[in-house]
Amino acid sequence: MITIEKLKIFEKYNGLDFDRASVKDLKILDYSEYMLTDRLIQDIRLIQKGIAATTYEEQTNVLLEESCDSIETINYLKDMTVRITKLNNSLKKEPRPSFLNSIIKKFF
Repeated sequence: MITIEKLKIFEKYNGLDFDRASVKDLKILDYSEYMLTDRLIQDIRLIQKGIAATTYEEQTNVLLEESCDSIETINYLKDMTVRITKLNNSLKKEPRPSFLNSIIKKFF
């Protein structure tokens, strides 16, 4: 069952660095819940962008209700999705250091 506590752990690692999670965090948020959270975030992104079919949105809402312990958790997950998406987009926009460009040109 996904809880706000587990979502905060997921967010702590930006949904990217599960391998770096502490033992303490791994006892709270196991790998299957991590993967489910990641899937739900992807589903929510599609819905928020308006590119998901109505049936897909309905299925996602059912999965959210079955997987989360409360409506507050669902709302937290939706808000967290926006925050993580903004963070990941900002990381993609940062220019590469010049030394990385030279390495990339050399090997690719």
